[in-house]
This record gives sequence, structure tokens and C-alpha cells, in this order.
Amino acid sequence: MTVPPLLFVLPATSMTWVATFLHLPIEVTTQFYVLVDNGDRLQCRGIFRQIPLVIQGQEIHANSYVLVLKG
Repeated sequence: MTVPPLLFVLPATSMTWVATFLHLPIEVTTQFYVLVDNGDRLQCRGIFRQIPLVIQGQEIHANSYVLVLKG
């Protein structure tokens, strides 16, 4: 199983706004949870596919799961 190298962690109320602002389509995925260090579980709400990233002048494309912060 391959794990994407980047996660977007956004408050639920901001997720749609940020995705729209950046022109990133959120693709619905099978629901799953991620266990974090304090024992809480974060729900995955979707995936951004092939996001262009520039790191030290090199462009790469990565898939990124969307996790919702609760607070």
C-alpha cells in the first residue's frame, strides 16, 4: 500500500472554501479514520489528486487526503 507524502489538515468549515479558492476538486473516498498520537481518530473526508507542488524549484504531483480537525 502506498501512502501519499502530504496531508491537508483543515477545519471542516474551511475545507470547501480552501479547495474552491485553490481550484482543487475534492474526490469522495471510502470512509476511513486515522489514529493520531493522543488517541483521537480523524475522519478522512476525501482526496485531492495530482496536486502540483514546487519544492526547491522542482515540480512534483502528489495525491493528498483531507483530514478534518475538531476543536
